[in-house]
Amino acid sequence: MLLLLGVHERAMMSLLGWSSTAMAGRYAHVVAPIHGEVASRLDGLLWAQPEDPNGSR
Repeated sequence: MLLLLGVHERAMMSLLGWSSTAMAGRYAHVVAPIHGEVASRLDGLLWAQPEDPNGSR
C-alpha cells in the first residue's frame, strides 16, 4: 500500500522499522497498478511528440 501511495523507500523503511534495503526488497511487492503507471510514464517519455513553438503537439 505504501508503494501505491508513492512513499519513498527510505520513508517506508523508517515507518516499518527496517534497517536495510534488503527488507524493502523482500517485503515491498510491486503490484499491477504500479506496473501500469511505470509503463504509462515510460510510454510518454519514449514516444512523446515534441511540442512546436506555438505550444501544441
